[in-house]
Amino acid sequence: MSAHPKNAGAAKPDKPFSIHDGQGARVQRFASYGEAERAAKVWCREKQAPVDVRRRRTHLSTALPQTGRAPLVEMTWAGSAYA
Repeated sequence: MSAHPKNAGAAKPDKPFSIHDGQGARVQRFASYGEAERAAKVWCREKQAPVDVRRRRTHLSTALPQTGRAPLVEMTWAGSAYA
């Protein structure tokens, strides 16, 4: 018998979206993309560093700091139906 539960590495189905700091470490999980994007903007503004928004392992967008302005959110093609 294995020491690990059957779904040890499984993603949390109730909170698939997460934000990651500039070093790639996960900061927080969210249930919706909108919540994750808002949190990424706040984190980016406070830390003045880029913050990634991901759905499980897929990189969806990056909040980039802007001097004297709100963070710029750049979307990726990864989560798009056109990719």
